Amino acid sequence: ITTDIELLAVLGHELGHVEHRHGLQTLIRSSLMLFVYTLVTGDAAGASSSVAALPALLLEQGYSRDFEREADDYAMAFLKQHKIPKTALMSALNKIYQAHEIDQQAGIADYLSSHPAPKERLERLQQR
Repeated sequence: ITTDIELLAVLGHELGHVEHRHGLQTLIRSSLMLFVYTLVTGDAAGASSSVAALPALLLEQGYSRDFEREADDYAMAFLKQHKIPKTALMSALNKIYQAHEIDQQAGIADYLSSHPAPKERLERLQQR
């Protein structure tokens, strides 16, 4: 991130997570999944095994991607409210993707990602 408006765009996104209480929702959801697993199997320790954890991980990643979209929407509204071009968020995301060498084409790793696929995310922001 090289400009002040890109930084404001990213901060707007992070404020979206705070405003929508995504951290708290994730904590509650994870606790509930552990409780249900323990209730069904009677084994709280087994919930951490990779076989038992994979369905919960995939479910949680779907919620995380929804949270990211919601935070992106919040950031776009924040930018509009403060008369900052919406391209600031897209530019910041592009720089983050490039800095971390994240491929913008969808792949198998996107199913395990907590964030929407870069290409889908940027196209969605462009349409807003």
